[in-house]
Amino acid sequence: MNDQEKELEASAYKSLKEHYNTLSATPFALTKLPSLSFNQRGAIAGTAILNQNHIRLNRALLKQHPRFFTAQVVPHELAHLAVFYHFGRVKPHGKEWKMIMTEVFLLPANRCHELPLQHANVQLFRYRCDCRATELGIRRHNKVQRGQTTYVCKDCGSTLRFEGNK
Repeated sequence: MNDQEKELEASAYKSLKEHYNTLSATPFALTKLPSLSFNQRGAIAGTAILNQNHIRLNRALLKQHPRFFTAQVVPHELAHLAVFYHFGRVKPHGKEWKMIMTEVFLLPANRCHELPLQHANVQLFRYRCDCRATELGIRRHNKVQRGQTTYVCKDCGSTLRFEGNK
């Protein structure tokens, strides 16, 4: 690991500690600081591993967008852990999570990032609904192709249709 990567990881840890301290001053405090790793892959910026009190971040995207990660991704995943700790298994981006994001962290409750993915070694596939075009990563695309699932636009409610490789 080079010095830049060490510095980026240190900034992610600092953000985690700062947001953890903010959370600790509320009724939604966690009993222990979550652990952090940098092995998330693909188009996903981060994942909260609920039963392990752990956050996994995407190192490639962190390198490209360090400010976004420290300001948005780290608190986003920490909010998931707090919701699980205090409310159990509820909707991942439900009212409890939105409340922690907006009222505790004073951040917008955005479900997904819209970061450019050109350098994250991600294969994207073009899909379209009735209101716009979007992209799915390889895992979601394969699930659609195998008939395991369909995805619906949360804005217009129409099913996403495959258009081709990007």
